[in-house]
Amino acid sequence: MGKYYLNPKISVGNENECRLLFYVWNNMQQRCHMSHHKDYHRYGGRGITVCREWSGRGGYSRFVEWSLPHGYQRGLMLDRIENNGNYEPVNCRFVTPKESSRNTCRTKLNEETVVSLKNKINSRKYPSKDLAKEFGISLSHISRIKTGKQWDDITNRLAIR
Repeated sequence: MGKYYLNPKISVGNENECRLLFYVWNNMQQRCHMSHHKDYHRYGGRGITVCREWSGRGGYSRFVEWSLPHGYQRGLMLDRIENNGNYEPVNCRFVTPKESSRNTCRTKLNEETVVSLKNKINSRKYPSKDLAKEFGISLSHISRIKTGKQWDDITNRLAIR
């Protein structure tokens, strides 16, 4: 298998990589522009759009040109840094599925709140029920954080025990 070229300046690698990036780009377009897409209400229905640079004729090539030097790797997902912002170069990055799941409008915790929560758990001054209410999460979520089944990467990286 040779390299697949979108234009003379960009090389995607092999056919599978080309297909994977097209899948990412195409799904981004559909979520924002096709009202019958199952996730439209979370994207286009909320006013989220794709920038002109990545839309229309040549949009896919320009998206690939941006993706390759900005962290695209197989297994990573395209993520909007500001969840209410548009798909555009200054607001996008490639992250792991775990990181992406933490950057949604439904996520109640972030790195800062997890550190605060973990510190309160470790102090043993606060009942789990009170912490659940304060942070707006379930008791089972508190338990998973306590046992390291969720957010363990944050607590391990910051050496919170």
